[in-house]
Amino acid sequence: MAESSVMAGFDRAAPQASFHAMAAGASESRIQFEVHDLDLKEVYQNQEFPVEFPFKVEGKDDVVFTGLETSCGCTNVYVEVNGEKYVLNEIIPAGSQGILHATFTSAKYRKEKNSVITLRGNAANLPEKLTLYAFVKPVFEYEPSQVRFGDVMAAGLREEDPVKVIKVIAKEPFEVKKWRRLPKGVTITDTGRVETGANGMEQYRWFEVKLGEDVNPGILYQSAIAETTLGDQMEIVVHANVVGPVKYFPEQRLWFGTVNQGQTPIRVLKVVATMDEIPLVVPEVIFEGADVFKLVTAEKTPGKEFVVRVKMNGDAPLGRHGGTLKLIYPEGSTFKNHQILVSAIVRKAP
Repeated sequence: MAESSVMAGFDRAAPQASFHAMAAGASESRIQFEVHDLDLKEVYQNQEFPVEFPFKVEGKDDVVFTGLETSCGCTNVYVEVNGEKYVLNEIIPAGSQGILHATFTSAKYRKEKNSVITLRGNAANLPEKLTLYAFVKPVFEYEPSQVRFGDVMAAGLREEDPVKVIKVIAKEPFEVKKWRRLPKGVTITDTGRVETGANGMEQYRWFEVKLGEDVNPGILYQSAIAETTLGDQMEIVVHANVVGPVKYFPEQRLWFGTVNQGQTPIRVLKVVATMDEIPLVVPEVIFEGADVFKLVTAEKTPGKEFVVRVKMNGDAPLGRHGGTLKLIYPEGSTFKNHQILVSAIVRKAP
């Protein structure tokens, strides 16, 4: 059975606008846009781009616009008819001229970004779709994308502090006002090398990233953030595996997960010397926290490896339990004290 004429103009994507259009009655006039697609080409993040889609009402009938939608929050739109801002569902006389105004905000988008604007109403050719195209570039780009040092010996075990250089490509000339955040032990210095990009606006700057003595052994994966004269933050990601005379497995946390009440699971912390010339010293092992955990320390290979076994009591009450496993080395030794978080959740056995 054919769809009834009453519901012929109904669009499930915009029910309210469809009902308003049907209530206004069909119009044989058409909305003629001068352009349907606009390409903003390359734009930068955090900018606004106002554009216009001029149109006119062709035909003898009045028309009504009942809906104006965008495919994402990146675009704000409104309609102007005969020089005045238009309110949806008001009558537009035949022969009127107007402009659909749109403002595209690039925000934090990256690469290709399209925004579709849908105009609904009772005109013969509505709904009509208009499209904005843009290729969004970040305010700052980095070569390489991250500063990766790889494996680096801890301070006192290396001959000199490692240094890497990163190239920063900015949309226009800039200066660093101040560093809002720097990973501990990391310094970043402007080398003074500055070049202008091929388009005459971009600026290239080179920065020296250095790992100092205060970088703690372990995985370093943090961002350095700077305030700049462009009003946008510059963020340099630093990644290194700082290897001291000892390595911990796991590095930061012993996680028991969810345990059924009555179970007595065991988790193991393994401590291994990384250098043959520096024998491992067994530290004092202290646990601070819930009394549902018991410790057993054993030296597997003298001077090379020892383990700490953490066992959970079967009578541990329901809920979350945790604490800190502290490894305290003798004063004057090469090794730095270390902490491991211990945590578990005890649930009622099924």
